[in-house]
Formats: sequence, C-alpha cells, structure tokens
Amino acid sequence: MKNVACVLITLLLMSCGKNDDDGITPNPDVVEIPAEVPTTAILLPKSDTNEFDTGIENGQYEFDGNKLMSITWDDVDQSRETYTYQDGKLINTFFYWGDELVVKKTFAYNGDKLASLTAMDYDAEIEELTEYTYNTDSTVSIKEYGRLVDEDNEPMELSSTGVLTLSNGNVTKFVRTSIEGTVMNTYTYTFDDKHSPFSNVFANDISILAELEGGVNNYTGYTVSGDQDMDVTIANFYNEQGYLIKATQTTSGISTNSTFKYY
Repeated sequence: MKNVACVLITLLLMSCGKNDDDGITPNPDVVEIPAEVPTTAILLPKSDTNEFDTGIENGQYEFDGNKLMSITWDDVDQSRETYTYQDGKLINTFFYWGDELVVKKTFAYNGDKLASLTAMDYDAEIEELTEYTYNTDSTVSIKEYGRLVDEDNEPMELSSTGVLTLSNGNVTKFVRTSIEGTVMNTYTYTFDDKHSPFSNVFANDISILAELEGGVNNYTGYTVSGDQDMDVTIANFYNEQGYLIKATQTTSGISTNSTFKYY
C-alpha cells in the first residue's frame, strides 16, 4: 500500500537474486499448503519484510479493529502512511517522508461505491483525479485526469481511460487507453485461491480500485503488454491457515522476495 509513483505490485518490492533452473527456489523453512487446508481464521498483517537490492525494508502495520490506521517503514526516508475514516468509509490517506507530507488521497463515494479518487502529489506538484463507472459485466470503467498544481483555476484535463475486469474480488485485467482510443498498456493477472495479507482489512475493496490492481487472493503471475512488455511468475507459500507468508517473484531469471507476519 506504499504507493508514490508505483503502479504494479507494491506488495512485492524486493531484492534481486539468481534463480535455480526451474525459476523458483523454495524456502525449506516454509511449506506450501494444499487447497484442502481450512482457511477460516481471521488474520491481519502485522509486518512485512521486502528485500530490495542489498537492503531489507520492514513495514509495521497498526490497526483499530480491522481498520488500517498506519504503516511505518524503516527505510532511509522514514516513510509512513496514515488513514482516516468517516461514516464507515475510508476518506483519506496521507503519505509522508519523515515529517513532510508528500501525497494526499481523497476518496468520494456514491452510496457504498467508490465514485472518484483525488491524489495531490506535493512533491511532483501534480493533482490527479480518477473517476469510476460500474458496468453490468463485472467491469469498472475509469477516466483519469490531471493538472499541474501551480496552474491555479485551470481545469483538469483528461489524460487516459481504462477498464478494470473483476473476478471473485480480484482485478484480473486492466486495459489503459489513450484519449485518442489507442491501447497504451494491458495488464493481465492470475491469482491463487488463498488469503492475501489484506483480505480481512477494512475497505480493501476500495484500495484495490484505487490502486487499479490487487484482490482478496494472491498473485501467481502477471503480464504487461504495450509500452513495456513484461512476464512475471510468482511462487507463494502459506501458513496453516492459508495466508500468504512468502512470495517469490521471478522476472527474466531474477528473483525477488517478500514475507509477511500476522496478528
């Protein structure tokens, strides 16, 4: 959920290392749980550890019930993200570097559905707006607008459109299109049938729409076609309750890792 200028797989920011020939190097300390293991426990993420280059970045989560209140990372920027709620809805997220507010996001609703998301990036001096339209075929159409913050009273300009495909609470496809109607990028995702670390977090469905990716389950791979082609496979490992405890992502023979602990 740490998301400044990041679009893809924020849960999988990790260190690089070579794979074995089969593309996956299982951790002998964890066991992949077969599908028949019961998954009735309700768990919330306590922390995650992402290996990135030669360093290790730890995130600590704080909750009020199942409402995520903050994430604090031990990176060099001393970054953190806080969350506010009103009338049973996620209203704002604030991302900081140290004491400096970098990004503020504001959520607006039509009933219980996310209608729009406004993101003010104070570091880049850009304001962005995403509008959501819910279709009858399990897709959500979006329109993305933007403007420079220093352009006082200038209207938002449409920059792109897109369509999200939802299946069982997961975003399985996202197609972004230019205002001229040309497909810019197509993102296609596959999932397992186990709990993601955030499947029990309040407003996780809203966060999924805000990020234009993610779900209640875990990625097993994804492809990107368009401006930059990419093909990624992901091996997942679970605890006895069927929650993700480790993910190993492989891209072009390079492996990256992320691990999770729970309350």
